[in-house]
Amino acid sequence: MASGQVPCYTARPPIMRAPVVLLLLVCTVVDARLAAQIPPPSAPEVAVAEPVYAAAPLEQIPMAADSNGDIALVAWNDNRSGATVAYAARVDQEGKALDPLGIRLTGGSPKAVIWTGEEFLVVVEVPGRHELFFIDVDGLIVERTPIDVAEPFVAASDGESIRLLFLSWQRVVVTQTTALRGHLVDPIRESPRLRAISLPPTPAGYADIQWIGGTNGSEILLLRLQRLESGAGPDRLVAERINAAADLVSSTETGLQVFIDSSDELAGNDDGYVLVKHVRTEVPGVRSFRLTAAGAYTGATHTLAPPVPPAFAQIRLARDGSRYLLAWWVPDP
Repeated sequence: MASGQVPCYTARPPIMRAPVVLLLLVCTVVDARLAAQIPPPSAPEVAVAEPVYAAAPLEQIPMAADSNGDIALVAWNDNRSGATVAYAARVDQEGKALDPLGIRLTGGSPKAVIWTGEEFLVVVEVPGRHELFFIDVDGLIVERTPIDVAEPFVAASDGESIRLLFLSWQRVVVTQTTALRGHLVDPIRESPRLRAISLPPTPAGYADIQWIGGTNGSEILLLRLQRLESGAGPDRLVAERINAAADLVSSTETGLQVFIDSSDELAGNDDGYVLVKHVRTEVPGVRSFRLTAAGAYTGATHTLAPPVPPAFAQIRLARDGSRYLLAWWVPDP
């Protein structure tokens, strides 16, 4: 045995478990002695750097957001994996992402984010149906609930009684009209309640070609753009109020002669609604149109921003007490 080495052995004891115990004790002493012979480091230790986060590859398209007054939750379409996946992330009041890697939800497209008073609700459209994700303020998915609703999401009320409106277009062959059919969903955890909803058909010869919705907190206002199929007359823009029980409260012709599409936004308060759209004709730009609580056009119009590039994609409008917050997204050139 070489000088300075310590043997690691034990005598055979009368019981079988003792060798293991003694062996460990002797080897522990050997390890401690050898450790003392390890030379000190030649340079000071360097702390591990903080992680550096870079932008995800491919395209991310913002879709929806809401805030509880302290933090916001933003949801978007993410193509980093080569397929469209719904992601979300919390953002603080300084605009800092609290979930820099994002919260992966599911393959699909987020359609709405709503603060329920206790947590965030994210509505995600997946093939043939929708899913509801409940996310707490710590960024944890606390519930994931599928709903058997195939119709596209249109709008949500965000007051004490949250309701989600889903509608699709149907042709009524007998009367040569069209109608909107769908569901109003009460997004209760684990067991959402679905109510069928059927809105009045168009006048004879007209067809629904576009529709958007917004809320004043307690009701949903639906704007329906209707066009003569013969093309021989002007379009009709009709406003219909829907309450939390899925009842039609009123139906009003707005008197507003504009084309609406899914990139437009509608939001309201007790004293009426604001429609915001990207106007590409006449005086182009982002413009607002003031409507009454029943949806009638008041004549008030404002140009909020100068012309934006043709690749302009989406407006986002939110009610904030007596104010409205407006943002729009333009892709990189």
